[in-house]
Amino acid sequence: MLDSLHQPLETGAVMVAHVNAPVNYPARDQLIAAVNPCRCGYLDDPARACSRAPRCAANYQAKISGPLFHRIDLQVEVPEVSAAGLADAEPSGASVIRTNAQADGKLLEKVAAPDEAGRAMLGEAVDKTGLSARGYHRVLRAARTLADLKGVDGV
Repeated sequence: MLDSLHQPLETGAVMVAHVNAPVNYPARDQLIAAVNPCRCGYLDDPARACSRAPRCAANYQAKISGPLFHRIDLQVEVPEVSAAGLADAEPSGASVIRTNAQADGKLLEKVAAPDEAGRAMLGEAVDKTGLSARGYHRVLRAARTLADLKGVDGV
């Protein structure tokens, strides 16, 4: 499926074969993607990495074909962020939200910031379970939704 992006990224167009004639559609878009370093996502964490590392990582990363991989201009490794780091993150730009599921980063911290007891419990969960940044934000979104259902401002 990913390999279907190879041609549009190269040519900037998508060709669709119709009965009468092929039709080209412009496809000059910016591709931004994220991928874990290995199947479990803990390659760089000796405490949580699977026993098959680094071979597991090589096999997992090989799923992205060379032609597609070579069309990704910038590749950045992003280290894991602690619970405290997630809570203290600076805003990266303006955001308009429609639902709790669409809230992100600093805005999520603003509308779903837990009280001290909640922050302590969430920090403990991150430490004990290895909750990822995505998981941390999912917990905040769920907490905000539960608070909304109860009709309360605080989380």
